[in-house]
Amino acid sequence: MPAKSVQPLRSLVYGLELITNNVLLYDVVVYRVMRHHPMLVMSLVLVSRLLEAQMLHQSKRKRKRKRKQNRKIKKDDEDWMRNCPDEGSSIMLDSQRNTWLYLTAITANENKATNIAQDAANEAKAASDIQNAAAAEASRQIKAQLADKASSAAKTAEAILIGKMSVVTQLQQEVKEAQAVVDEEVGSIRRAKDLVKSAVLAAQQIGEEYKTLSQSLSTLTKNVEVSEEASQRARRELIEQEQLVNDARRRLHELTKRTRQAKRDLENTKIAVMKANAAARLAQENAARIKSRFASFDKS
Repeated sequence: MPAKSVQPLRSLVYGLELITNNVLLYDVVVYRVMRHHPMLVMSLVLVSRLLEAQMLHQSKRKRKRKRKQNRKIKKDDEDWMRNCPDEGSSIMLDSQRNTWLYLTAITANENKATNIAQDAANEAKAASDIQNAAAAEASRQIKAQLADKASSAAKTAEAILIGKMSVVTQLQQEVKEAQAVVDEEVGSIRRAKDLVKSAVLAAQQIGEEYKTLSQSLSTLTKNVEVSEEASQRARRELIEQEQLVNDARRRLHELTKRTRQAKRDLENTKIAVMKANAAARLAQENAARIKSRFASFDKS
């Protein structure tokens, strides 16, 4: 990912961290930014957390690798002490002691070990020269002593050489492990850049979606206003219709009441008419009887 694209993002994340340390400023900024750009802030916080997790993971792996190397060095030292040969010879013990001191102090005093090896080689060469020069004059005992001295010096040089070879092997192994660590860190950085690039793309997409949502929200706001106006008109019409329905119900109630009253009056009228008809028939019958009596009385 280009540095020009990463630098603004890092600056923005760093600014968010500074804002977080100030509680009052944090509350104001978070309120305003979350109000207008909530998804962008969430994406930036996610990127910050990913970078922190990546750095913490790398630090833990470095500490773990360092502890492993220290344990390995300590184990190698213990194996060397355990397997150190004991031939009962004071010369060999001195050689082993020098080798051990060289191995334990190689990182702090490498020149001293080199001088020891050089002195041992020079001493062996000098003893050999003396032996050759005094071969005709010295006795067999002196020759043997010089030979033993040269042999011990050669063994000392050989032991130091073995120590140097061990150190070189260990350094080569450390270089190999360091190269592996570098490769791994490069891969981690590449993955982190990919994550940042993905986060930036996601933030851009979220920004575009936010613009679309803002436009949709504006349209929806207008639609809501229109709907509210229509709802108010419908509410007023509904109130008027309810008033008309209530008036119609009251009139229906009055008409129903009057109808029941009219029905009762009709029934009473029917009963009165029936009574009147019965009375009229009775009166007619009485009149006919009286008329027939008067007629019979006149004939007699």
